[in-house]
Amino acid sequence: MHNTSEEVDKIIAALVTVKKDVSLVEKNKSGHFGLYVDLENLMATLNPKLVANGLVVSQSFDKDISNNILTVYTRSIHVSGQWLETCLPLPITRRDEKGSGSSISYARRYAILSHFCLAQTDNLDDYADEVSVQEDFMQELYAAMDKLKLTTDQKDDYCVNVCKALKIKNMAEIPQEHYRTCLNYLEKQYADS
Repeated sequence: MHNTSEEVDKIIAALVTVKKDVSLVEKNKSGHFGLYVDLENLMATLNPKLVANGLVVSQSFDKDISNNILTVYTRSIHVSGQWLETCLPLPITRRDEKGSGSSISYARRYAILSHFCLAQTDNLDDYADEVSVQEDFMQELYAAMDKLKLTTDQKDDYCVNVCKALKIKNMAEIPQEHYRTCLNYLEKQYADS
């Protein structure tokens, strides 16, 4: 789920530029379930690209103690005043101070990864070619959406439908073999709108 300012043209352009520069973040810590990117490394990678494009990111959270849910709100704010906000609800697994701190750090990290559609990798060099192809596809997809003059709601509906059809969590997970099909579906679905 996400909310936006009334106008989003400037923030979307800035976010696309950031996405061109940062698609993957290298895992740098080892935990109980394997390697992961920590919040410090994530923000050190992302912040220079955000600032260079007139963006900042802020996060806040709500705790629903009765349902053991922590919801993190991540907001990208552009110098123009335009903004885009996503929320990520996650279960709280431990209620002590250390557990709460871990839950908040984990939630913030994954909220940012999700908000910016970033993937984690063990080695950035191994994925450079794959990322380049994905970036080209996303550029082509955004250009097609702009050409069709889709509203924000139409763009959201399209993305939700593609993710459901492919059983993926976000557009960054679209397998390369489905790129052309996704573009054809977009044009077929919205050409007459």
